[in-house]
Amino acid sequence: MKKKMIVMICVIVLILALLACLILKSCHASKTKPQDTGNLIETYYQNKSLWVAQSTEQEGAFEKGFCFMDIDLDGQKELAVQLGGGSMRNCVTNFYRIQKNEVQELTGFEVGYSLAVSHLSKYKDASGQSFYINQGTLKVGPDEYMTSYDKITSGLKAETLYAVKEFYREDGMINRDYYIGEKEASEGEYRQSFEEWMNGLQEEMITTYFVPFTKWNALSEEEQKQELKASYEVTNANYSSMIAERQLKPIDLQNYTPIQVELKDAIYGSELLAVKEAFETGISADIYTDHESFIYVMPMPDALDNMIFYYQNGKLTAYTREFMGIGGSVTYYFNHDKLISIDKTKLEPEMEFTPENTVSIIIKSESAWNEYGR
Repeated sequence: MKKKMIVMICVIVLILALLACLILKSCHASKTKPQDTGNLIETYYQNKSLWVAQSTEQEGAFEKGFCFMDIDLDGQKELAVQLGGGSMRNCVTNFYRIQKNEVQELTGFEVGYSLAVSHLSKYKDASGQSFYINQGTLKVGPDEYMTSYDKITSGLKAETLYAVKEFYREDGMINRDYYIGEKEASEGEYRQSFEEWMNGLQEEMITTYFVPFTKWNALSEEEQKQELKASYEVTNANYSSMIAERQLKPIDLQNYTPIQVELKDAIYGSELLAVKEAFETGISADIYTDHESFIYVMPMPDALDNMIFYYQNGKLTAYTREFMGIGGSVTYYFNHDKLISIDKTKLEPEMEFTPENTVSIIIKSESAWNEYGR
């Protein structure tokens, strides 16, 4: 009798253990199972009053808009809604997911003072753990700025790993304080620790398609759903064609008043130095821009190539170089400062093409944006 009781207890324990495993597996599957795109887009659209910005007016340094990304690293994309910021260079971004056919905001999300989608990078450490780094610069005083590197893990918690505080003095000099975590450090200690940490990481690609509310609100209902769907379905494979279709449309320069300037090396690149030395004078240029999505640089004389920088959310999405000598053009596609592809289909067949340095392109685009963007 005693043996039968022990056997029965063992059987019950095994059954309960099996049920527990099945429940956990079911929960995990329901969390990671890909959602039907059509139903997902429709649910977000029908509940847009919960997440669409009430005002599209530019506030602060960041554009209002949305994209999709897997911020909690669970294998499913969340809707990231960037609501701009204020004069302190902060940026509010809310995240939403669909659960039980309802749009729910992610709560308990701690990321310090500010998060902008364009400031996020993704890495994997030696243990295989993936996480995001939010790099941002905030104005913390009349002449003080704090640049920090916040680590965001799957638990949606943020930890400031490194920070530099800069104070701009009246004499033009800059005082800097360095921090490793919350502990103040010397410049040498900071740089050594930061470099060792970065060298141990493997960067992972983030591919997002950011839709500004200024653009989205002007679309029809069907077009708005198409943009939602495109933002959700963007991948490395279709990103370039998506940007080409939506951004690289012919620019009618007659609709814009040119800004006549002396061309800067920071915008055109180091090759401008040789031209300036040959002409023994500065080089002028006409700049055409809508201060939001493109900056068209047209140097004088015509022997210099034209350059067009395309932007979303203040970040470079594409760069076209129009060759003024032999003709033709080439376009580079970027996402989160990473080269996605190069379109060489419009090059003249006889041209010997050598790709430009991508870091140089990024630097030029940032200089152009800082001068002529928002």
